[in-house]
Amino acid sequence: MNDIVKNTELFISIMGMSRTSSVQKWDHEAFQRAFRWAHYFEQVYKKTRSKPNIMEKISKQLDMLCSEVDVKCGLQPIRYEDLPHVSQILRKNLLENPHLNSEFYLELISQLKDPLQQEVTYKKQLQTLSKLKATLQILQLIQKRFESKQEKKDEELKEEEDEDEDECVASDCLHHHGNKKSQITANASLLRKCLLNVIGSDYSAFQRKKYQLHSKLDSMLKHECGLDVLLSALLIEDSDQFENVTKYILEFVEDILVPKWKVNWKDFLQFPLSNLYGLCSEKHPAFCGAYLDTLILCGDRIQELLVKNNYVLLLGKRDKDANEQLCKYFFFLMQSHLSKFAQTDPSLEVKLCSLIQNKIRNTEEIPIDSNVWKRLSVEL
Repeated sequence: MNDIVKNTELFISIMGMSRTSSVQKWDHEAFQRAFRWAHYFEQVYKKTRSKPNIMEKISKQLDMLCSEVDVKCGLQPIRYEDLPHVSQILRKNLLENPHLNSEFYLELISQLKDPLQQEVTYKKQLQTLSKLKATLQILQLIQKRFESKQEKKDEELKEEEDEDEDECVASDCLHHHGNKKSQITANASLLRKCLLNVIGSDYSAFQRKKYQLHSKLDSMLKHECGLDVLLSALLIEDSDQFENVTKYILEFVEDILVPKWKVNWKDFLQFPLSNLYGLCSEKHPAFCGAYLDTLILCGDRIQELLVKNNYVLLLGKRDKDANEQLCKYFFFLMQSHLSKFAQTDPSLEVKLCSLIQNKIRNTEEIPIDSNVWKRLSVEL
């Protein structure tokens, strides 16, 4: 019995690796060994299913091993009742793994073919799996960090060299924009599925692991599209089982993002302007409150700079002081954020107007040329 418990830990480790880049290091022997372990546990099930005490020990061991955040991020929890099908689960994990080499992928595909199955049906099955593999390769985008500045410079140089093909370049840019948007949407959907595996249906039990996941999600945001992926994940319509995923993302925004935005408010205003902020605000009141609260803080910080340094927000005035120019620049960035926010939905526009009027009442003594809120009421 002790051997079975020890072997369970090794087997769950193998199942976890079957969903990660570790399979790139597998040779043919390691590949076969993984399936031998799967067959071993299928036999364990047959021999222990009539022994309640042993069943309970194995079940508890599986639950404990599969409760780890790192395991569940890449592995659907395996229960005792899943043991008769672990070879199928292993095969499915490997087929869905974008890191699996072509030789093993084809070997697994060959195992699926049923001699009685029609060729057309078989081809459809292969096509579905190939699409799934391609889709999952997109998930790697979530795990990448910012591209190096040198790579960006190389891309800019390449674009300059291609100026003679303006029409083709324009067409390619439109195509790229469409592809990028679809990739972000695909990543957002996959992110929700990954989070569901970690969070599960019992949110109170998940609470103790929440801050571990905060760290992992925060790392994802270092990718240039990370924030777009996260915000898009809040907009996806799916089944009720994902309710806890939405709840967690909103808590992550409040616990991690908003404090960072407020401390680094100048960086926040310089984020690429996106309609995702407004759409998330329309759909989720909690996000709306957090986003508006951050923008109000930005306005207050700009107001402090204006008053402290006797700056003005006149459009036609040429600023000799670079800091005054910078202050005006941040005001226009904030104005752009609020304008985009108000355009999303009439109810958001009403909410914003009410908020600005309240701020004006609290800053009546400041003249319009130096008053952030009075200028906004005119400009918006």
